[in-house]
Amino acid sequence: MNLDDYLKKEGIEETTMDPMNLFKSALKEQDYKLFEEVSSSYMNKDTIENAIKLYDFFVEKNLTTIKYSLVISEIKKVMPIVLKEIPEHEKILDIGCNDGLKTIYYAMSFPNSKFVGLDISPLALEYAKNKANEYECKNIEFIEGNMLSMDYDKEFDLVLMDHVLQDTSCFDSQLGQDFMLLEKLNKSKEAMTDDGEVFIAMAPNSLNDFNFQFTHLINEVGFESIKSDVFWYTKFGVRQDGIFYLVKKKN
Repeated sequence: MNLDDYLKKEGIEETTMDPMNLFKSALKEQDYKLFEEVSSSYMNKDTIENAIKLYDFFVEKNLTTIKYSLVISEIKKVMPIVLKEIPEHEKILDIGCNDGLKTIYYAMSFPNSKFVGLDISPLALEYAKNKANEYECKNIEFIEGNMLSMDYDKEFDLVLMDHVLQDTSCFDSQLGQDFMLLEKLNKSKEAMTDDGEVFIAMAPNSLNDFNFQFTHLINEVGFESIKSDVFWYTKFGVRQDGIFYLVKKKN
């Protein structure tokens, strides 16, 4: 199944509606007020608890399709990049897999590889497991947990961090001072085999400044870049610049 057919089957289609109006049209008045509270808490104070509340809310109120419809341009840009990297790997960890949309497609596309999806949202993971069963996808496992509490020891030859670091506070400035970002990168390093790779995709506010600082940061952690490139997509009708890195441990 190609990616366009997969997204269409999942009911994910591009929309030009304003995001808040789209959610408002899909929710009852009381639920929309709750959505405003939950999303505002997440945006103003990005904690694990607030993230879980938001991600669980999307599943509980059947907003998964709408959520992805708002970022379908990004999905269509990043997923093909990841798909090109997977064939060389046998065991892949997808950190922040959420409800498994991307992870399941990767697993279906490469049935001889083993995939593990990690996320903090119990409802999103329940949704992901049901979807994997629906697609009869047997080479995938979903685990609830915080990546900072991961206890993997060099198990994966590819670690995916697709917009996971995006949620790290101040990721766009003072990167060397952001200890949470450093810890996340170090955790990904612990999870990968000695010859493994980490794929990182992000959408910083200032691409040039970010790239300079982040390249220095991954070097500090003990990574070296294999490849890096920029891409762009539309989000809420506005152009958004993104960048991806494929890194490995320094020799």
